[in-house]
Amino acid sequence: MAKVELSPLIKSMSGTIARRKLSDGTTVTYVVTKKNRLYIHSSRPRVTPLSEREIRQRQRFGIIASAVQLVRSRLNLPSDPKTQKQLWSGLGVHYDAMRQNGKTLTAEKLADSYCMLVM
Repeated sequence: MAKVELSPLIKSMSGTIARRKLSDGTTVTYVVTKKNRLYIHSSRPRVTPLSEREIRQRQRFGIIASAVQLVRSRLNLPSDPKTQKQLWSGLGVHYDAMRQNGKTLTAEKLADSYCMLVM
């Protein structure tokens, strides 16, 4: 961590100021905070393939996230945190139930069945 002295024209600066990708695939990111602190963050690419569990979790997240947006737009629901939390939990339970019954799921099918269930 280092102290950064900025030009008087720029009194405060924050966020990522540079991102470099090295030849070995490592990404180095330089981040400055509002208190003029410089942090260097490096990350390496993943070396192991995704497990079946991770693939299922990512699929579930993607389908539910899309279904939440579809349900919100169809039912004209607000985007406040309480409504979002209820939609996420309700659609998650509904997704799991449909999945246990052996149904092939898409965001549209999940949103349609959830809207019919709610209305």
